[in-house]
Amino acid sequence: MSGPYDDIIDLPHPTSRRHPRMPIRDRAAIFSPFAALSGHGAALAETARVTQRRVELDEDTRAELDRRQAVLLAHLDEQPEITVTWFQPDEKKEGGAYRTAAGRLKKLRELERVLVLADGTEIPLKDVVALESDIYAETICDGRHLVPGTVRLYVKAKGWDKILGITDSIMAAGLPDGNYKLGVNDVVVEDGDAKLATTGVRAGSTLTQATALRNFMKFTGAGVEKAAKPLSENPARLFGWTDRGRVAVGSRADLVLMDDAYDVVRTIVGGRTVYERA
Repeated sequence: MSGPYDDIIDLPHPTSRRHPRMPIRDRAAIFSPFAALSGHGAALAETARVTQRRVELDEDTRAELDRRQAVLLAHLDEQPEITVTWFQPDEKKEGGAYRTAAGRLKKLRELERVLVLADGTEIPLKDVVALESDIYAETICDGRHLVPGTVRLYVKAKGWDKILGITDSIMAAGLPDGNYKLGVNDVVVEDGDAKLATTGVRAGSTLTQATALRNFMKFTGAGVEKAAKPLSENPARLFGWTDRGRVAVGSRADLVLMDDAYDVVRTIVGGRTVYERA
């Protein structure tokens, strides 16, 4: 033997037949001098919690966001589906967190400038940093109703897949300057601009789809593949027409053939030629 406990160290551990052994955690608690301070763990966790810093938006991003908000609020009655990202300030420390929510926009509380979603989520407009929606933006791409800069802003705000090209044309579309009718009202067309004869207020347009296509390309610098979307694929998608708006096997043969200047040469509807330039 070399130690004072050698004679007992290998003896079997006594085990009671009536009382189960105490768990290690409970035995350790016996030797704890005092219970943990109430809330001490929560305080440590709060100290360790990291917040995010609010990033200030540049002027271009803010302008685009303002444009998207304006389009959205113009369609508020439709309760559109939206996805919003906003900065939520922290209640206890500097910074906060960026939150994202998706749902139908129920209303805008104008006094507080707060968006309210259908599920009750409330989002202050001043804290919004990103906004997406399923709304299509209608564009009369004639350079009068919408100047080129506005068309570019529409495209930037909504993307080519959410732009609709409409004409708002009256009977004078594609015809020379002169006197025309809009219902019972007299209209004078000068340099392609239609205005009421009595007040000079703009009265529709003389825009054709072919001119709209050329204007989309001219105003934005886009190629025909993108510029044609607002006049073909996008309207078909909006109305749920899966068999038109694109050239594909199984789709309707609704086609417009154009020359190098993007003037209409031939129009085919359902596989039948309905117009052909002489």
